[in-house]
This record gives sequence, structure tokens and C-alpha cells, in this order.
Amino acid sequence: MDVTQFVDFSTSQHPVRGMLSTVLTQVVKPGEGLGELDSEEGPLEESPLPTHVCILYRVMSLFRKKFHFKNNHVFITGAASGIGRQLSKDFYFKEHCHLTILDKNLKGLEILKKDLEDVGNPSHRSQKIKILHCDLSSKKNFEKAIEEIADHPLDILINNAGVTYSGLFEKSKIEDFETVIETNLMGTVRLTKALLPKLLESKNGAIVNISSLGGLIGMPGMVAYSTSKFGVVGFSEALSLELKDRVAVCTICPAFVKTQIASHSILGPLSHGEGEDDRVHKMNRIVKKFGSNPEKASHTIIQAIVHKKKLTLINPDAHAFYLLKKFVPSFNDSLIYRVYKKLMNQGVFHP
Repeated sequence: MDVTQFVDFSTSQHPVRGMLSTVLTQVVKPGEGLGELDSEEGPLEESPLPTHVCILYRVMSLFRKKFHFKNNHVFITGAASGIGRQLSKDFYFKEHCHLTILDKNLKGLEILKKDLEDVGNPSHRSQKIKILHCDLSSKKNFEKAIEEIADHPLDILINNAGVTYSGLFEKSKIEDFETVIETNLMGTVRLTKALLPKLLESKNGAIVNISSLGGLIGMPGMVAYSTSKFGVVGFSEALSLELKDRVAVCTICPAFVKTQIASHSILGPLSHGEGEDDRVHKMNRIVKKFGSNPEKASHTIIQAIVHKKKLTLINPDAHAFYLLKKFVPSFNDSLIYRVYKKLMNQGVFHP
């Protein structure tokens, strides 16, 4: 993602642009991320780091204790579309795992199950697929779903379900804010708490919490979403220390991924004459232009589990913004604000 496309400023007017370009070029190549270093198939020349460093990294990785997924039981939330759907396909077809797939979109789950079973070859027939229709923001639905899998074993929990909010905090409804927190943060916390005993019994236990770049950097115009994702990062970081050497806890922070999250987002107040479809179309256009493919995101997530990585960023822009915040925070704030104002002028956020 070339973040300078969001901001119209030249080197002569803004000397910091040269610094930004240098940082982006040295930190990540276009279309690549540091997560590619964990790819078993990824050629060394694709990495932004020197070849000898990559070779050393690969050699060291050979001595890590890795996950072996075959016949593991994997629970994936938000499985009906996007990253969750792709993870379901990869764990089923490539890793030969049993699946429990959860979403509030029952039709989407049924289509996914049918697709998995229809495409699968005879070797997959022993793999089980369990559907759970549940809205994680509802405690009643959550408790019913947990009862359905009381006797099921579990090795890997992937908390992927989430919802976003587009709009200014000062004009938002507190009920919408609470819905985002309940789904993104408390849904993750409740499910992890309920299923932790099963994970502790597993020899291969892992918890994967899908956060966001918005969980590492505050995103204006998406305050509720950013709040919930910061919570997921903090929850994961603390829990990983409590469960050290017993259950691996991996936090995943992608930037844009080409999913339908914008279509399912909660929208703030619309401007005069603006329809919901207009706002969603503008958001989807940005995601389509700058987002990574779900296939790449899924592969990076699986590699994070294999190598038990505590924090994994997806997309070059995620790495760039994260490093800018750590080393030049004031410049990062300025850049984020410019992007925000640009999006507001484009009508993505209603002032």
C-alpha cells in the first residue's frame, strides 16, 4: 500500500515525504511483508532484509518446535466469509483438520460446509465439520453454542469474528459502540474463557486472536473499532504470559484485507442525500484497492501458528505504520491525521 496516495504533498513542500518514502522502501517491498519470512515456500529474494539475514532466520526456524495440524480440531469464528472462510478451506484441505465453524450468517456457513464437502476428495471424508449459528454479541446465543460443543475436543481456537464502525465518535450512538465492543472484544474473551479448559488438555493448544492495525494505532473515524481491537491486543499479550509453555497465544494485526467487512459494518450518521450503499461502496473501494488477498492472510496466520509467533502483522503498510509509531510517533500521528482528513473529504466519514 502506498500511503502517499492518500495524501497529496510533494517533496518540495514537505521534506518529510522523502523520509517516509525511504522508510517504506527499506521496511517493506511493495506487495510484501515481514511475515513472508515465515513462508516455507517464499523465496529469499522476496524479503526486504539482506539475504544472509534471511538464511540465518530460516536455519534458526528449523530448531523451533512446530505445530503439526493433521487431525487437529480447529474452531473458527466469523467463518462464513473473508479471512475466516479462507482459513476454514486451508485448514480443511491443506492441513486435514476437523472444523467447528461459527458465524451469525447461517446461510454462509451452510454454503461453506457444502463447498468443503463437495470439493473434498475421499481422504477428507474422515474430517468432521460442525456448524454453529451464533451472534457473539448475544450472551444467550453464546451459551447455547457452547453447550452444543461441550463434548468436542479442541486444539486451535481462532477468534476471527468482528464488526467495524464507520463514523465520528461525537455523533455515534453508545449502543453501536457497545455492539462493537461486545462482538470484537467480549466475544473473544468469553469464547476463550469457555474453551480454555479444552485447549489446556490439548498437546497442541493454540489461541489465535485476529486484531487489526487499528489495535496498534488509533484510527480516527473508527474509534469504537480501534478501542475493541486495542483490547484484543492487550488481552492476548497478557494471556500469552499466563499461558506460557502451555497454550500458544498468537495475535494477528492485518491492515486492509479484501473481505466484506465494510458491507457488514455499522454506519454512523449519513450526510444529507447520502445512502448507506454510497458509504459502503466508498469503503469497499478502498479495501479493494489497498487490501491483501484472504489467501495471503490465511497463509500468514497459519505460519504464525506453526512458529508460535506472539505478534504478526499483515500487509506492508501495517509494518510501516507500526514502525513509524514506535520510532517517530509525532510524524506517524500527522500522517494518520492526513489520511483521515482525506477520507473525510471523500465522504467515507461524515463530518
